[in-house]
Amino acid sequence: MRDRTAGVFVGVVFAVFAVLAAARPASAQSETEHASISAGYQLVHIPNKTFPWGIGVDVALPLRINAWALVGEFDWAHDSRNEANGTTAVNFFNFGGGLRWSRTHHGAKPYAQLLLGATHSTANLRDASNPTGTRAADTTGFMLQPGIGVAAPFGRKWSGVVQGDYRRSFFSGEGENELRLFVGLRRAIHGA
Repeated sequence: MRDRTAGVFVGVVFAVFAVLAAARPASAQSETEHASISAGYQLVHIPNKTFPWGIGVDVALPLRINAWALVGEFDWAHDSRNEANGTTAVNFFNFGGGLRWSRTHHGAKPYAQLLLGATHSTANLRDASNPTGTRAADTTGFMLQPGIGVAAPFGRKWSGVVQGDYRRSFFSGEGENELRLFVGLRRAIHGA
């Protein structure tokens, strides 16, 4: 049932993406797009675990096609737990690239994007009964990440950004549904 819900969600995101791209008003076509860099805090939820600490960075380079940009993203999330039987530290990395579509609407800039890339996780487990014994595990998988967000300007070059993403990661042939919330700042790079 979860896989079907995930498929419906991805389908809806693609449909909204297509409708918004086709509905771009003529007045917005004259906007000058600039390269940008965004950085901020992220919260990531994977099945049975939420990573409360994380950072994300993305770079977008405008294309010469109506409001489209190439985007590359890297993010990291971390969680550690101290329990009676030991300590667990988990790091979760995501890196991907794809396309972003955006338009200006009443000063704000809503956008939708689709990224393809990889998800990598590492876990270090330290057993309390054997302090010198540490076990490590890591895994990497393909990921597909549609997302939506809005950038609200507060200066000529700066904007506040809020973004939500659905991420589907595939580890050893099994899919995993993940959610990501990003809050940060975006700086336009004029003349790029």
